[in-house]
Amino acid sequence: MSGGVERGDVYRVAGELGWTVDDHPNKKGYFKVRCPCRKHLKWLHKTPSNPNYYREFISHMRSLGCQETK
Repeated sequence: MSGGVERGDVYRVAGELGWTVDDHPNKKGYFKVRCPCRKHLKWLHKTPSNPNYYREFISHMRSLGCQETK
């Protein structure tokens, strides 16, 4: 992937931000990703065609500002 960002990086950042990722994709190959406040839902594709997809996905999660409050 471009910039060295891979799906595993999305899982790592999602965990750091308090987001949850489903263990298994749906029939079309998407993983459900939810923010800690449960107001936002994103679908993560397991085989995207966009070389910047994972980097953009991480940027979008961070831009929402939903982080787990401890």
